[in-house]
Parts: sequence; structure tokens; C-alpha cells
Amino acid sequence: MYERYYEPHWGHPRSGQALDAMVREHSTVWLIYTMPIHMRVYHPDIWGTIERDFERVKVFPGTLGGGELYVCRTKSLSGNL
Repeated sequence: MYERYYEPHWGHPRSGQALDAMVREHSTVWLIYTMPIHMRVYHPDIWGTIERDFERVKVFPGTLGGGELYVCRTKSLSGNL
């Protein structure tokens, strides 16, 4: 939804390699995702990068079970806000 309606200028990595490249290219990377079970099963490469390189900043409740909205940032920013 963000890609089409809300923030079409944001990057939308389609693979773990693409997300890895974003992390390498930018000192600050913010990541928003939902449905972590879906991410783990259908996008394990992206999920691996999320677990390795990102920390959760905030979780917003969702109306669909498991549909919370997760806001994360690269771990290298810890304590620097």
C-alpha cells in the first residue's frame, strides 16, 4: 500500500540483496513491515537482513491478527537519536 498510495518515492526492496544494498549505501535506513510470519515464510532472505541489521523502534497495533505495523531502523543508529 505504501508503494502505491502513500510514499511512492520510498525504496521498496524485493530481495535480501536489495535490502542489503540499501543498508550499505545509506547511513540511516528506516524499515516498515507487517505480517512477520508471512515475511519469514515467503521472504526469508529479506527476513534474514531484518533480523541481522535492524532493531525494532515501535510496533503499532493492527486490526488483523498478526498484522501489527513494525517500524525499525538500522542497528548502527542505536542511541544516536
